[in-house]
Amino acid sequence: MKKIVLFFAIFLIGCSVAPNQQLEYTEQKKFEKPNNVSEYTDALLIELQTIHPQIERKRNVLSVIITDYFKKEFSLTEFGQDNLKKIALILADYDKSRITIFGYNSNSSNGEYNQRISDDRANKIADIFESNSKINDLRLYVEGKSSDKKIQAEIIIVPTLK
Repeated sequence: MKKIVLFFAIFLIGCSVAPNQQLEYTEQKKFEKPNNVSEYTDALLIELQTIHPQIERKRNVLSVIITDYFKKEFSLTEFGQDNLKKIALILADYDKSRITIFGYNSNSSNGEYNQRISDDRANKIADIFESNSKINDLRLYVEGKSSDKKIQAEIIIVPTLK
């Protein structure tokens, strides 16, 4: 009988210590975003490249180049829409940054038409960011640029760490 009581006493003491030790372990394992701009940009770049490989980095500014997300004018392909939703979720997690979205179009000689399509493309991306990931519109700057660039849109990400 003494052995059983001793066994349960040791078992209960062990149970009361184990959860605390496990809690301390998980608290030490928490992921923390980098504190300096360069490391923050590196971490963001690595995550974005898993979804969209066409990203340029100039110092600590990232530029996501979009060339094949739109079918015609400003309607998105299914692939484009899915990737933009994934990009939006990553950018929502990296909330210490400003996001500029430029839309482009150069398929017509009509400058007014190009500008309208450019505006629509930029706004379409911003809508996806706001609706799918709750990115605050204060972080977004959206502009259409009727241009002779051979891309459809560009997302510029500038870390602020503020």
